[in-house]
Parts: sequence; C-alpha cells; structure tokens
Amino acid sequence: DILSNLSDDGSRAILLSIGFVFYGTTYTTVFLNNNGDLSFNNGFSEYSPDPFPISTPLIAPFWTDLYTGYFGSLWYRVTTDSDVIQRIRKEVASAFPELTTFSATEVVIATWDHVGYCCSPSSPTVTFQCILATDGINSFV
Repeated sequence: DILSNLSDDGSRAILLSIGFVFYGTTYTTVFLNNNGDLSFNNGFSEYSPDPFPISTPLIAPFWTDLYTGYFGSLWYRVTTDSDVIQRIRKEVASAFPELTTFSATEVVIATWDHVGYCCSPSSPTVTFQCILATDGINSFV
C-alpha cells in the first residue's frame, strides 16, 4: 500500500491502466481526496457541503471535513492480485446474480485510517475504505 501524505484539503491523482466506467464515462485517472471522497476529471480537495449533484463526478464514502495533520493516514493501492480479484468476483456475483461472469481486471483500494475531523486534535477518529473494481466495461464501488 502507498501512504498518501495529503495535507488538509489535499488531493492525489491515481493513474489507472484500465478505464473505470462511471455513469457512462470512462476515466483513466481517479483522484484520492483527503475529505473522504474520490473524484474524476480533477481533484476535489476542498470540503464543501453542497448537495448532490455537483459538477465534479464524485464517489463519497464519507464526505466530511477530515484532517490528517494531527493523526491518521490515507492509504491506497492499485492491484491486480488474484486473491483480491476472486473475492470481488464473489461479492459482485452475490449481489448481482446476473453478472456471475464479472471478473475485475483492476482494483483500487483506498483507506482512510483513524483520521480526525478538521481543526480539532481531540476529535474522534474514523476509519473507512472504498474499493473500485472494473473490467473496463462494468465497474463497481
């Protein structure tokens, strides 16, 4: 896994070798953002509690004003590991029985580990993860 040393409102581009299809558009870069989201087209580094839809394509597993400056880490990896691929195949087949032949060819795993809320070193921490899986045609979060 790669430690992403993002500061408050930071963003990091992750290049994908297989396009990730999101609402009919194929993206070859996903941006890992400090504030609990992943975006496409550009980084979405600021926390802004605007209602959806917004102009930036966004996956927001836990969108809030997070801060890694006091504690916590933001990790990611892009993998084609066969054990990970097999587990995702089983999860997708369980949730979508009509897609039993889906087999991801690339997976992005992002983990926000014990991160706190902005501007409060005594705030409680949260840990959460988002997994993107694609075969270049079908994509799952």
